[in-house]
Amino acid sequence: MVSKGVVYVATGKQYIDEASISASSLKQKMPDLHVTLFSDQKVQASYFDECVVIKSYGHGILDKNIGMSQSPYDYTVFLDTDTYICEDFSELFTLLEKYDIGAILNETRTYTFAGDSWDYQKIKDTHQNWIYPMYNTGVILFKKTPETTQFFSDWLVSTKQWAEKHGKTSDQTTFQNLLYQSDLKKVTLPPEYNCRFVFPVGVCGTVKLLHGRHPNFPELAQEINSELGPRLFMPRWGLIPDTKSKFVKKLLKRKFRSIMSNIRLNR
Repeated sequence: MVSKGVVYVATGKQYIDEASISASSLKQKMPDLHVTLFSDQKVQASYFDECVVIKSYGHGILDKNIGMSQSPYDYTVFLDTDTYICEDFSELFTLLEKYDIGAILNETRTYTFAGDSWDYQKIKDTHQNWIYPMYNTGVILFKKTPETTQFFSDWLVSTKQWAEKHGKTSDQTTFQNLLYQSDLKKVTLPPEYNCRFVFPVGVCGTVKLLHGRHPNFPELAQEINSELGPRLFMPRWGLIPDTKSKFVKKLLKRKFRSIMSNIRLNR
């Protein structure tokens, strides 16, 4: 029987606390799904079925390679600590019957990091072939095979080399290059399974997994799933449904509250 589960990697109190909130939301929606935490200290909580103590590299980006490479499951979903589960996402595991690894496109695909310009439309390999795409590595779906295990090992080495060269750590650029070079069967997930609400994002259907930091995840989940048709979520304005009149009314209400707040402050 194929084993399935979720892996978190959290080193340091802040990230352990975040992982605890995320895992708690996971168990509310998927109580039977096994969860393993890799951490630099022993953590005992009902929402972690297993805790594996690891030696930290001193940087969470490097540490997470350990958890993925040592996953105890045949089929794994790796989750960053700053995630929140809105609904059951177990259908993701069925993709691993065909694919080896999956993730969503990174929301920032053109930017400057450590002095280097990373434009996904221009990045090429040594043969001047276009390298595409750049994925977000906060939610990764993968199958345990010798090939994926080797990939995670190579990813760790490459990310460490990048950090030594640039003085900063980035794993998405190295992930993009290595995945392009590999023969792994890749699948691109839709944003409903890694909704990066801290950026403008378009979604359709039920958003099952939020990714980012927010003071009230249940409230955010309720808002973003208050409509299920094609819609936008803007960090500043909130949900923009495809019915324009609703958005206009929402803006007017916010403007009215702002005006009334200013009146009270100026009294």
